[in-house]
Amino acid sequence: MAADLALRLIGASDDDLDRVVNETIGEIATFCDAERGYVTFYDPIEATFDISHEWTRGVIPQRPAIQHVRLDQFPWSVACANRQEILVVDDIADLPPEAAAEHASFGAFGVRSILQIPIIHNGVTVGVAGLNRFEPNAGWHPDTIEFARRVGQAVGVALARNRALREIASAHERAEHARRSRDDLLAHVSHELRTPLHAILGYAELLELDERSDQDRDALMRIQTNGRHLLAMIDDLAELARSSPMIAHQTDVNAVTKEIVTDLAHVAHDRGLELIGGACSGVAGVEIGRFRQVARCLVIGAAQSMRDGRIVVEAEGSEETTMLRVRLASTRAISRDGLVLPMAQMLMLGHGRIETRAPDDRHTSTITVTFETS
Repeated sequence: MAADLALRLIGASDDDLDRVVNETIGEIATFCDAERGYVTFYDPIEATFDISHEWTRGVIPQRPAIQHVRLDQFPWSVACANRQEILVVDDIADLPPEAAAEHASFGAFGVRSILQIPIIHNGVTVGVAGLNRFEPNAGWHPDTIEFARRVGQAVGVALARNRALREIASAHERAEHARRSRDDLLAHVSHELRTPLHAILGYAELLELDERSDQDRDALMRIQTNGRHLLAMIDDLAELARSSPMIAHQTDVNAVTKEIVTDLAHVAHDRGLELIGGACSGVAGVEIGRFRQVARCLVIGAAQSMRDGRIVVEAEGSEETTMLRVRLASTRAISRDGLVLPMAQMLMLGHGRIETRAPDDRHTSTITVTFETS
């Protein structure tokens, strides 16, 4: 009979499990000559317990009254369950003094004897399955205890599994809602930022059509360069948000470097600079999105720090480490050694380090990024 009931629980669908559990509790209680059977689950976060399922015969159900009860109100029986011990009480009059709370609670409902089986899931007690008798009797027979233990544990495991699946489904639903909210916010913010930026860049291009002094043209060039830089940052932030957490995989650093050089050629050209791809080799096990975004930030920052000259992007990937270098050379002093933008530093937090080296004359500079290979 125990095996049959256990198989019935295992075969129950998620939607049908509650009905099967109630029927099983009834069969256990009937077989064990008990007037009440129940399942109680603990909530470790709230430190409470409640009855999730109950079967009764000729007595008042207790489930409505036993919901969100604090565990510390019944320390004796909870400690017994946490030790994963079966609680057998032939007569509540024999309960020890430290079980006064249990005596008062069960006695108030007319319970005379108690059998409680700890429900153990993944090695931890998550609740109890119990039987109560309301009439004097000869006590709980060892065979009855063993039968109740087997089936009661099967009931508990089936319910614990079902609860875990429901929690996973609920967490997935919450994550999907958060993702949709994030994407909606990202799309809205991106649109609100792009619209004025495109207007600014458009007016700057129109102003260039008129005769302007060298100083005016230089100011207009800075407006366009910085505007495009902001657009690039918006793209980077959008990609980072969409791909977070980003996934590490084998990245051809040469292909990614060429893509970056091609994509940012206009930024260098607007500043009168030459942007080229240098020596690149190897395959790196890094997050391609992070690699691309850091490189873009460094190139844009370098372009802002120079008045003329050349920017060379180099990369070397291996299983142990991945290096990205941005070399700067100019006839004039390079401001702030190449201007590493804060966004690049933010992207590297916890993923590697950025170092900047420049000689005393500051006409050249090398920015080296070391990625921690995942």
